[in-house]
Amino acid sequence: MTPDETEELILQTWDFSDPKASHDAFKAHAERVGTSSLPGMALLTQAARALGLQGYFSGAAASLDQIETEVSSFTDTSYRQHAQARLAIERGRVLTSAGDPSQARPYFEAAPGHAEKAGATGLVIDALHMLAIVASEVDAPEDAVRWNRRALVAAESSDAPAARSWRAPLLNNLGWVYHDNGQHAAALEHFERALAAREESGTP
Repeated sequence: MTPDETEELILQTWDFSDPKASHDAFKAHAERVGTSSLPGMALLTQAARALGLQGYFSGAAASLDQIETEVSSFTDTSYRQHAQARLAIERGRVLTSAGDPSQARPYFEAAPGHAEKAGATGLVIDALHMLAIVASEVDAPEDAVRWNRRALVAAESSDAPAARSWRAPLLNNLGWVYHDNGQHAAALEHFERALAAREESGTP
């Protein structure tokens, strides 16, 4: 299973309204692919994310620790870089969910380098979008705008569907940053662009 195929399976599997079911599904996928394989470990990072979404932060962190130990034993390939990108993003997400965005930041900063080496533009954008979320919580509004804009440039310049699907969420996020900062004309512009991006992609 290639990194692109793994990402497609991840997108198809997630049900954010039911993280427990998602956890069980990711565990089953990983066992089918092979839990000792790099694609299997990338899938297991999503099982760990699902634990974090249920509030089991220590369990999620322990799972990611175990995955990291196993991933580090592999030769450096695009598959390993993909797994490392997922690891970094999910470590950051667990810390953010646990209320510690400042500790999460270094993981999100490390993730794009791994994702770029794996050719996973969607994960580059995911990490930049998480940096924007961290910035909105602990930094100035202009920092959140800067990270969102970097992510948006990457999404709009990519031909990959997984990357381009980020356009609407990022435009929407920018709209809310501007709204919360009292820049209502800019907010409306970005909300309208987000709607147009959703209509273009066929997403309601």
